[in-house]
Amino acid sequence: MKFGVIILIGGRSTRMGEDKFAVKFRGKQLLDHVLELCKEINASEVIVVGNGDQEVTGKFQFVQDEMDDVGPLGGILTGLQNASNELNLILPCDTPFVNATLLQLMLSKESGQKVVVPNVNGKLHPTVGIYKKELNNELWEFLNAGKRKMMDFIRSVDGLILSENELLGLESNTFVNLNSQKELKENEH
Repeated sequence: MKFGVIILIGGRSTRMGEDKFAVKFRGKQLLDHVLELCKEINASEVIVVGNGDQEVTGKFQFVQDEMDDVGPLGGILTGLQNASNELNLILPCDTPFVNATLLQLMLSKESGQKVVVPNVNGKLHPTVGIYKKELNNELWEFLNAGKRKMMDFIRSVDGLILSENELLGLESNTFVNLNSQKELKENEH
């Protein structure tokens, strides 16, 4: 199965106090954790979406978020518009515990849906998901209508929400977001 990965590094990082993607965690930048995961799962393409003042280079395509004031959906749209694959995993740069097992399980559950996202402990994780390139027009129209809630978008396209029962065996910290220096320190070991 051929798929790409779109990594979201935009956002204001106000709680972190600096660009999250560049913050060191367990000896390497947060972005590097995700890039290593992309190699492990054999992504055929990696696109990093960020805002205009971020300087990032590497073995990936960097694109500037064309809608950086609308939240993650804007970054997802920008990534999908630049993707060459129909099937794309979306990953944020601030969840370093997401692992290959989870992503391969999600890919195995995808069966034609436009969106596949996990729901764990009663919480939806829409920035760790599978989004098809064909969503470009629907996502553009959703955002153009002034809508911003990811859950509303997922419902509008009849996305597949994977339950905890379908995701058995995940580590309890899989979806931990590192948004502040305090959270970095709490999760360092």
